[in-house]
Amino acid sequence: MGSVSSNSQVNSQLLEKGQYGDNLYKNVVENLKEGIWIGKKNRTLTTLYWNKGAEKISGFKKSELKGKNLLNIVPGLQQIMEDITDKPQNKKKRRINLERYIYNYGKGRKEPLYLNIQASFLTGEKMIVVIFEDITEKAEMEQDIIQQNQKLSALNQIGHTVNQTLELNTVLNTSLDKILEVMNCESGGIYIREAKESEYLVLRVTKGLSPGFLNKFQKIRIGAGLMGKGLANHQAVI
Repeated sequence: MGSVSSNSQVNSQLLEKGQYGDNLYKNVVENLKEGIWIGKKNRTLTTLYWNKGAEKISGFKKSELKGKNLLNIVPGLQQIMEDITDKPQNKKKRRINLERYIYNYGKGRKEPLYLNIQASFLTGEKMIVVIFEDITEKAEMEQDIIQQNQKLSALNQIGHTVNQTLELNTVLNTSLDKILEVMNCESGGIYIREAKESEYLVLRVTKGLSPGFLNKFQKIRIGAGLMGKGLANHQAVI
């Protein structure tokens, strides 16, 4: 009796013989999550290839690229071409890497993407291959960690100040500095109740506030304005 080969065995044998090589390569490249653009450089940049990953990241289909300004559509291409043009002829790079490139041009997207991009020049710089990877989720997670660490550092510094002194102005000034640092703000102030049963708040410490603001808002009534309403309702108002 003759032996029967499974489909996987047959496919493996054909692959080893190179009969599936081209189709397999095309399928792998086409379905990568990374975006791939291959262009030809003449007077203009002509698209030779644009995979599904590039469509997903940019929002542009292959059919939409015809007649478009590819310097804007292909992530990082404008900066890549500027970098290669600025180099003296004997110092030009054949490969350029852009880390944490912010891509704002994507179709149908309001928020920018963070990308890692690698570009290679081929055949005497007549062709260019650009590979771009979406790292937005990773970049945002790292940013969240940085912000959390900044908040913890600010709280620790405020706690350290309280342990060192109970002098109110020192504690409030330290607190204000750290809050502005965490919130990436240049100016602000801290109000405290004028007296124990008072309906008014007075501006006790400030940083960077204009004289006009100080004159107008040196004292506010609890329940009036955003700051007064926030205190009256025991809620943060942004």
